[in-house]
Amino acid sequence: MVTIITGERNSGKTTFFEYWYNEVQRGIGFCTKKIYEEEEFIGYDLEFLPDKETIPFMTVLQPQQEYNFDRVITEKLAIDASVFPFAQKWINECFCNPEEPVWIDEIGTLELAGGGFDPIVRWALQVGTDIRLVTRKNVLYKLVRHYGIEKFSLVYV
Repeated sequence: MVTIITGERNSGKTTFFEYWYNEVQRGIGFCTKKIYEEEEFIGYDLEFLPDKETIPFMTVLQPQQEYNFDRVITEKLAIDASVFPFAQKWINECFCNPEEPVWIDEIGTLELAGGGFDPIVRWALQVGTDIRLVTRKNVLYKLVRHYGIEKFSLVYV
């Protein structure tokens, strides 16, 4: 079964995702954690489940800052591209039971273009039986078409 958690920007999708994971405490995956510095949003860390280890993932673009070639630059964020193969390796090493949930937070336009966590989502949909994805409402039907998901449960936050 595929369950998709969706909603508008800042509607609490990841908060719901974390709450649900903490309730069941089963499976593997990752979620994006907003990080703040003195109450100012500065980016995201990626938190791996179940061990809750985090690594730096995205930072808010800063004017006049130069970014290395190892960054994917979006309209507002600089994404550390080295995180994607690391996450793939981590998932491959930790996955042992196709009946356990696979939790993947924040699938977006990068994945729909074949980048980012796209290989992980494709793999999870092939080998897993309980997949839980988070995406924004404006991406939902593109995601369903992109991955050929025919049946899914929807949680609107």
